[in-house]
Amino acid sequence: MASFKFLACLIFTFISFTVIAQIKTSDTPNWVLKQNYTTTIDIASDEIDYGYVVLLSDEQIHVPKQKHYNRVVKKITDNLGIQDVAEIAEIYDPTYQTITFHNIDVIRNGDVINKLDINNFQVIRRESSSESYIYDGRLTAMINLSDIRKDDILDYSYTISGFNPIHNGNFSGIFSLNDYVYINTSSLRLLSNTNLEYKLFNSDLKPRYTTSNGLKDYLWFSEKVNSVNFDNEAPIWLIEHQYLIVSNYQNWKNVIDWGIDIYNVNDKISTELKAKIDAILSNKAMEHEQIIATLEFVQNEIRYLGLEDGIGSYKPFSPNKVFNQRFGDCKDKTLLMVTMLRAMHIEAYPMLVSTTFGKNLPKILPSPKVFDHVVVKVIDKSGREIYYDPTITNQKGRYDNIYFPNYEYGLVISEETNDLEKIQSFSNNLIEVYDEFYLEAVGKGATLKVKTIYNEYEADKMRNYYKNSSTSSIKKDFKAYYSNYYENVEVIEAPIIKDDSLNNEITIYEHYKLEDIWEEVLADDDNIGVTFTPTTISDILVLPTEQSKTKELALYYPIAKRHTINVKLPEAWNISPIDYNIYSKDFYYEFEGNYNPSSRELNLMSYYKNQNDYVSPENYAQYYRDIKTLESKLSYYIYIPKSYVASYANGKKNINSSELATSFIKNLFLFLILPIIVILLIVLIIIVVKRNSKT
Repeated sequence: MASFKFLACLIFTFISFTVIAQIKTSDTPNWVLKQNYTTTIDIASDEIDYGYVVLLSDEQIHVPKQKHYNRVVKKITDNLGIQDVAEIAEIYDPTYQTITFHNIDVIRNGDVINKLDINNFQVIRRESSSESYIYDGRLTAMINLSDIRKDDILDYSYTISGFNPIHNGNFSGIFSLNDYVYINTSSLRLLSNTNLEYKLFNSDLKPRYTTSNGLKDYLWFSEKVNSVNFDNEAPIWLIEHQYLIVSNYQNWKNVIDWGIDIYNVNDKISTELKAKIDAILSNKAMEHEQIIATLEFVQNEIRYLGLEDGIGSYKPFSPNKVFNQRFGDCKDKTLLMVTMLRAMHIEAYPMLVSTTFGKNLPKILPSPKVFDHVVVKVIDKSGREIYYDPTITNQKGRYDNIYFPNYEYGLVISEETNDLEKIQSFSNNLIEVYDEFYLEAVGKGATLKVKTIYNEYEADKMRNYYKNSSTSSIKKDFKAYYSNYYENVEVIEAPIIKDDSLNNEITIYEHYKLEDIWEEVLADDDNIGVTFTPTTISDILVLPTEQSKTKELALYYPIAKRHTINVKLPEAWNISPIDYNIYSKDFYYEFEGNYNPSSRELNLMSYYKNQNDYVSPENYAQYYRDIKTLESKLSYYIYIPKSYVASYANGKKNINSSELATSFIKNLFLFLILPIIVILLIVLIIIVVKRNSKT
């Protein structure tokens, strides 16, 4: 045992020295162009974020040498900034990169304090994406600096050597020209032996271009760069940074050719994998059945786990390996599914998509780095094009209506493809809700029965929810939802869930007792009432807080909701039918309310559908007016005077609107008309008496 501990300690020590050895120190490389900075900043102190500013952000890349130099100079303006500035943490991939620090200096009152000591570094593996089951193997070289104070200036620089060999000498990159904090001077320099195509977003900055010793020198230089103004209500695909995209890929066909090489795995299908394919073929005679069986296997029996260090960030593992280990990331699961389908003589291809750039992809220069996800495209024997995401689990439905996310564009890895492909999404993701309220006496409680039908993606989400939740937690969650709208909610029956997997439809039945449903009418102490709101519609309304907007406003999409409320009233009510529509460019709303006096039933139907995934700035004013109109009309009220509720409680029956009118007329006669008549009679008598006395 002692010898084992010694060996383990020796191995750990060797690994530690190996990791530390990857951090080196050296002078600044001679190819780096030195940039100066000024300590004078043109920004008010109350406009500074996070307690510091960047005096200089200097990034220089030597493409032929595969060197990436960075220099950062920060000034602490508030003690709040000490925490961020005092820690230097730079990330690199040890499978093909090394990191070299050139200087770490603290400038205090004009004096330079050298803080570069390699023995003070720690190398840690943070795995920031581990919550998403992705492990990229990157390391963080981190140093925490001692004795850092307000008004200090930190100046440090380093070079990361090595490009990912998966790119085969090609170069592309996405660079941000602004940041979360103010930058006094920003410099980005690229040295290349080939011409680089570039494109700017949210900036018109022109590069300074020179050539020297066969190298093309591009320099983007700017001063007084304000921080990024993020809008939390903007769609995820909206580019808000000042981005510079650079690439030496001439077109998307070049990227496709790169992808064909990456996804070309020549391994012969293993005996184990072939047995699985044969089992599907023997049990499923029809093509669509084979597609569904393969999809379900890859989605649900190959767990999602990404080991993406080095070239593994782009190149998938062999389908044989993925099948045997029963795990893989998006590209592993995609290639396994494509391989299985092709073995069944079903046409299938990997397709690169972007979950962030989305509809902006056609505006972006060709590069494999703009993609962050891989899915499957299938073409059935009838020529129909169908898309599947093998990383989603528990999907159901027919093979041609399985929900596929709205990725907007994709790049199919196929010899026949030359460009991006527009992906059409036909999903509505309809949710239908049927509420049945049985009101007891006026002013008392009610029972509520709810039937909810989820379709398409909403059914997939709900299926994942109930598979990951116990019955008691589902009951608790559902009760908590209705407790947001009603006081004293009691669950009469636990939710009943029925799953129609063929049609990908989930129906849930709920039953509640509502002790307190009547409330005082707002700003009216004399009346109490009941409010009926299509809560599932109000849940998805995006209600803006500004009357004008310069950026797109994100909407839930695709989504449609039909919410029907049926109310059994305890007594007759005087209710008139009502219906209206709101036609907006970005959403549609329809309402219809009817009342049946004989059965005392009130029926309210609301239908809502978002027409787009965002509201454009030019249409925002109209959207604001329309959605505010909808907000004001969304809830339906019935009310009654408190005095009549008291009368009802004392034994009086059949309180209704017509009786209220009769009672009002009676009171009007007793307290207003009758006294007037009496007064008139008295006056008349007096006049008659006076006349008689004169005669």
